[in-house]
Amino acid sequence: MSRAAEGEQELGLRFDANVCSWVLLGNAAATVELSAERRSILELLDQSGPLVPSAIARALGKPRTTVQTVQRMAQDGELIREDGKYARA
Repeated sequence: MSRAAEGEQELGLRFDANVCSWVLLGNAAATVELSAERRSILELLDQSGPLVPSAIARALGKPRTTVQTVQRMAQDGELIREDGKYARA
């Protein structure tokens, strides 16, 4: 590894159109590892519209702990919550 490469990092970014700014998601490798479950949640919500977390878990055949993933996705700005239901941000 060269000295120039020592300070380099691969980071995950997402553009937030609400604030016209990029949001740092963190380490790119970790982002990719987590994205399979998150991607399936986003795809489901695109097809179905807003759902409560338990309905998301049921539809995906996932355990109820999926609720925690949904809540984290809302905290990360990937989802919005309205009336207890979550939808893509």
